[in-house]
Amino acid sequence: AVAAEVPTLRTLIVAGATDDAQGDGLRVREWSSIEADDDSTYQVPVALDDLADIMYTSGTTGLPKGIAVRHSNVAMIPNQEPLWTGGGWLHGAPMFTFAGIAFVYNPMKLGLRGFYQPKFDAGRWLRYVEQERPTFCMLVPSFAELLVAHPDFDTADLSSLQQVSIGSAPLAPSTHRRFIERLPNATVGNSYGMSEAGPAYIVMPKEEVKNRVGSVGKPLGPMEIKVVDDDERELGPHEVGELLMRMKGKQREYYNDDEATQATWTEDGWLRTGDLAYLDEDGFLYICGRKKDMIIRGGNNIYATDVEAVLLEHPDVREAAVAGVPHQVLGEDVGAWVVPRDRATFDPHAVLEFCAERLADYKRPRQLHVVDALPRNATGKVMKHLLKERS
Repeated sequence: AVAAEVPTLRTLIVAGATDDAQGDGLRVREWSSIEADDDSTYQVPVALDDLADIMYTSGTTGLPKGIAVRHSNVAMIPNQEPLWTGGGWLHGAPMFTFAGIAFVYNPMKLGLRGFYQPKFDAGRWLRYVEQERPTFCMLVPSFAELLVAHPDFDTADLSSLQQVSIGSAPLAPSTHRRFIERLPNATVGNSYGMSEAGPAYIVMPKEEVKNRVGSVGKPLGPMEIKVVDDDERELGPHEVGELLMRMKGKQREYYNDDEATQATWTEDGWLRTGDLAYLDEDGFLYICGRKKDMIIRGGNNIYATDVEAVLLEHPDVREAAVAGVPHQVLGEDVGAWVVPRDRATFDPHAVLEFCAERLADYKRPRQLHVVDALPRNATGKVMKHLLKERS
């Protein structure tokens, strides 16, 4: 079945087959014979605590950090013999990230083909879904915004998609709603995870997607989460603080950086995510943005994602980013950078008025910069420190 779907396949490695057997034009090899091919002088057994990989953080606020991945915490989906479904997993995030390494393993474990788009292009992505009919796909919010803005989004045949996972950053509620409306038969979730967290993951149950737009869901057990204040006291429902995560026995660390590891993980294994968040009464998690991105204007805390969500609701705004800018009296003020759909007809004053009607006065942007593109890293995240430098 696999050979018929993957015509370029030449060798199958399986357990329990006769080595060097031939079938359907394929060479079939038994797993133990592959292991025996290693005739190195020194044979070193691999233990669960040994280093399996080194992945790097996004580096949106500085230099990326290397994360040591051990064999004990490399996987989210356990090894198993999958049922080949013929479906596909379409992926676009860089391969050096947690999502990238998941793309290497998870399609195989789920019996799916893997489709990789090394450089994202919204039009090409839509055509690819029509042609190859994948069932799963992974997107980052910036890709989702580009897809919603594409003229073919409303007409392309996307009916094969059953699961759309959008992660790596908060997703604007308006973009999330558009995907849900466009794909009524698919589960469209704004999932949450971190390379530092390893196999710890937070997902939204399908039956709750439409009821809790803006939430990333609940953690998959045995993962634990809590929201704490600056003194690490646990907060109640709807109180915003830093999100902490713990996966007992699966803790990671920064590679050759004990100081950063100690600053990021508590002694009892909680990961300080650096993300501001809150939980509702039912335990569903909502991400407000990075702690470093919070704007303090005259003593008022402003979450950039709140302002960005309003900007993205304006029909003339294609992309938006918000960050704090220096102010002599208030300390910080709200600055916004937008990519218009049509620069020739774009009216910045109309957008500012739009925000003033929908945001509290202290939250509305005082500066609006019109740009051709937002500076993004390889994972699609906006590098806001570059926006400030260019202003």
